Amino acid sequence: MEGKKPKSLLGKIPAFNPTQIAIQLSKQAPAIRLAAARRLSRRTFGQALLEMEEEQAREFLERIPDKEIARIVSSLKSDDATDLIHLLEKNRVRKILKLVKKEKLEEIKPLLRFEEETAGALMQSEFISVKKNNTVAEAIEKIRASKNCENLHDVFVVDRNGKIAGVVSLRKLAISKPTEKIKNIMKKEVVFSQTSEDQEQVAKKFKEYELISMPVVNSEKKMVGIITVDDVIDVIEEEATEDIYRLAGVDEEESVFSSPFVSITRRTPWLAFDLIIVMISASVIGLFENTLAAVIALAMFIPVVANIGGNAGTQTLAVMVRSLALGEIGVKEYKRALKKEIIVGLINGLIIGLLIGAIVTLWKDNIMLGIVLLLAMLTNQLTAALAGTLVPVLFKWRRIDPALASSIIITGCTDIMGFLAFLGIATIFWQAGLLA
Repeated sequence: MEGKKPKSLLGKIPAFNPTQIAIQLSKQAPAIRLAAARRLSRRTFGQALLEMEEEQAREFLERIPDKEIARIVSSLKSDDATDLIHLLEKNRVRKILKLVKKEKLEEIKPLLRFEEETAGALMQSEFISVKKNNTVAEAIEKIRASKNCENLHDVFVVDRNGKIAGVVSLRKLAISKPTEKIKNIMKKEVVFSQTSEDQEQVAKKFKEYELISMPVVNSEKKMVGIITVDDVIDVIEEEATEDIYRLAGVDEEESVFSSPFVSITRRTPWLAFDLIIVMISASVIGLFENTLAAVIALAMFIPVVANIGGNAGTQTLAVMVRSLALGEIGVKEYKRALKKEIIVGLINGLIIGLLIGAIVTLWKDNIMLGIVLLLAMLTNQLTAALAGTLVPVLFKWRRIDPALASSIIITGCTDIMGFLAFLGIATIFWQAGLLA
């Protein structure tokens, strides 16, 4: 669609789904975006905004009057309406909430009180529930009369106090006798989340139990909302993006559409931190000036030691961050992972060390230099295994995101220890007259 004339875009855009609309609007100039948006229903436009990169959605919202935003919010499901409000500048939120329809405001106000990235903030307050003593016919009639059937996958059962008691699938309702009591056909074991539960834990439950929807309860176990799988898919994408960005030392809110100033302010602190680590590594090399001056060939292989060690550390880190994120291991269960990574590190160090040692021996006709590189590679691979395993576990233990700054710290560890091992062993060999 990129490169098409504005009139062509304006004519076709109402036929797209919200995700397609978001992609097409992202490619257009601001004036064309607004013209195209006017051809959409408010609900479709609101859903498209939520599919955009946050920076772009916020830029879009800045150009829309408060009254129109209030109408868009009023047209959305409670969870989507809440997400859209979170995109607004704080000084606009109160004004817009005063313009939102009263019935919608009653739905979204409780959701706005929950912390972001929790089950409470993720859920929608529109749901259908039935009582245990209702008949199948009564339950079906309630579904027919309800306006909250858009994301209906299961019907949740509550007791007279509103506490979650069971769940009935639509299939079970359809094949059961109309006079059958709900309590006789419901499944009593219900997987649920509490409003304060982290969204990452919610996503794990959906994956583990293969859920389509899940009830959310408050501290009194009363059902207050539901989370559907479409929202969880967004969470999985968001969490994965966050981990990838943090592994690279980039703020998770940054996108390709961020302004240069925003990108600079978010990236520079990490680069400055990395500079400190690199300067420490450089100072380690400086300790061995005499050795480097005497054995010039050593300087050629410093980048080899740094690069191989850094890559090995990053490999271990990626595996550990994923395992911690998926709950495959906890802080107390890291010993097995540590043992495995040490074995992998030592074997890899031996293989790569023998390979580089053989290459250097043949290339430089210097077997001692090859042995130095073999020993340095073994040390560096062991360091990579230890740092790549222990750093993310330590971060998790301190309740810090394991992806945050781990790569910089691990690369720093492998560089420093690699240089110390390589140049330290070389110095010992040189002083013993074995290396020239």
